[in-house]
Amino acid sequence: MKKTFLVALIIAMFVPLSVNALQLGMAGAVKQKVKELDAKIIAKRAADTTTIVAPKSLSGVAARGKAIASAKLSFKDANGALKFVVTGADGKYAIDISTLTLPVVLQITDGTTTYYSVAITSGICNVHPFTDLIVRNWYKAQGGDADLVFASTGVAAIAPPTEASVKAMEATIRSVLSDLFVTLEIDSSNFNLLTSPFNADNSGFDNVLVRTQVTFSTVGITINMVDPTTGNILETILTTSGNLSTTSADDPVAAAAAEINAMFKNSAGLLLSSYLASDYLNDGLDGAAFTSIMSSRPIVSATVGRIVSYDGLKNMLIIDGTFVMSTGATSKTQLTFSKASGSWKLIGNNRIAGSRAEFRYQKTSDNSDNRKYQRFNVYSTGSSEATSISSVLVSGPGISTGMAVPCVADNFSTSTYLSCGNSYGTGTTKAFQGELDNYAPVLGSVYTFTIVRGTSTYTYTSIVKAEFGLDPNGNMRESDFPTITLDNSMPSLPTLLNGTAHTITGSVYLPTWCDEVEVPSFRFFSTATAGSGSFSNEDISGSWTNIAVAGSNANRFTLTIPAMTDNHDGTYTATIDGNTVTGDVGGGQLSEESRSNFGSDTYIDYDY
Repeated sequence: MKKTFLVALIIAMFVPLSVNALQLGMAGAVKQKVKELDAKIIAKRAADTTTIVAPKSLSGVAARGKAIASAKLSFKDANGALKFVVTGADGKYAIDISTLTLPVVLQITDGTTTYYSVAITSGICNVHPFTDLIVRNWYKAQGGDADLVFASTGVAAIAPPTEASVKAMEATIRSVLSDLFVTLEIDSSNFNLLTSPFNADNSGFDNVLVRTQVTFSTVGITINMVDPTTGNILETILTTSGNLSTTSADDPVAAAAAEINAMFKNSAGLLLSSYLASDYLNDGLDGAAFTSIMSSRPIVSATVGRIVSYDGLKNMLIIDGTFVMSTGATSKTQLTFSKASGSWKLIGNNRIAGSRAEFRYQKTSDNSDNRKYQRFNVYSTGSSEATSISSVLVSGPGISTGMAVPCVADNFSTSTYLSCGNSYGTGTTKAFQGELDNYAPVLGSVYTFTIVRGTSTYTYTSIVKAEFGLDPNGNMRESDFPTITLDNSMPSLPTLLNGTAHTITGSVYLPTWCDEVEVPSFRFFSTATAGSGSFSNEDISGSWTNIAVAGSNANRFTLTIPAMTDNHDGTYTATIDGNTVTGDVGGGQLSEESRSNFGSDTYIDYDY
């Protein structure tokens, strides 16, 4: 037994020693093989062009003027694959969609209403009434129904919307929302209804959802602007008898705008009067008066600006036409066109007078004498309908009972208002004008004007669409005001009164929403004109040295203040437009105004 144990022990000891000897003897060869293998692996990795794909995900917000909170949001691809997520209290969601194939259709139900959207790529995808319109319109155009297609199982009978179709439909809808976007100071050119982020907090784009109502049916499509408090319809901005086009080439709104642009371009001398309907009437301005005014205002170019509304049932398009005058000034004027027998005609709004509730904010450069107010205007130019108006009553927010609006008149040939008992000729504006001082109504507020002319009574409404100068909290917003930067300091009072004319130059910043570009003016606070009655003030207008553009601070101007002589009795004398004017010494003001077509203006005054 002892010998067996000894032999076993010797064999056991020999084997490990032999293995170790083998390993030691082959160490160099093994290491070399390992190095060669490593080199091959590294080379293979370097040559491998396979891209590591990150997980696909979607996020966004579901809203309808408020957050669609704690609701099941479904995602479905063309193969019938489904995923779900529940929205948060703010309507937001985030989900991994790696198991789905893009494009993906989204569905969410709020109460009894179902909304759809479509994600073409991963990233942001929102759900709201306008995305719902896009998806429903797509399936209807393909002869189907969004609800039925989404409820089906397996491969969808109709594929989800294509990228090109979504782009076309989104652009059409955004074009008719452009007025509202400007009102709420949203840059529509950089906003996408499906993929731009926003919060469901009544600000920004959510404010658009608050103020609109979308109706989709087998009959057609309607988008209305509504009162955010009552839900009452204020005006219709889109009406169609069928589908929205799913291709950009067939967009009826863009096509109408293009036809009118071509009409502007081909109009010799831009004589828009040649396109007037025979019964043209717009805010009391008839065809003859319109022709007279246009002939005295040479236009260099005209283009279709914002789309205000489009009615496919009546073939009617309302636009803000952008005009460049020979003076370099630009303005945007709302024009109503109707198409009949293949031709577009200017038809006007068929009102005997303009009626407008305007919010205005006027500030001084040092904020020492700022003023905000609501102004009510009823006006017209040179038509018999307007000049025979006898009274105007306005009612609405801030007015406990109907307020009588005082009458004023102006023929622009003297600096005083005319008595409303005077006779009126072409070119004379008769207006009724009243104000609510230090008052800013809620956006969307409706004012009703009751206008009496002879034995007839006319009722028109005006909507408060903007309150430029104020932020959402009602505080003054500096960026809404124009600013003037002079090349040199304003001449001192003794210098202005030295009997010689003075020319000042500088640049002006105009807010992006500015529709009518006004050149800076210098105002004399005058007391009287020799031999011709009283003056309240005299304005000396400058001129642009380049074409002024809203949103720019490079708008250059020049303004010449006429020779002023110090009378050494507290007054000065100057000759303005052939009139000898006497004013109070120290009474001067450089002013700039930003006007919008939304009935909301801002002014800034620099006192000297």
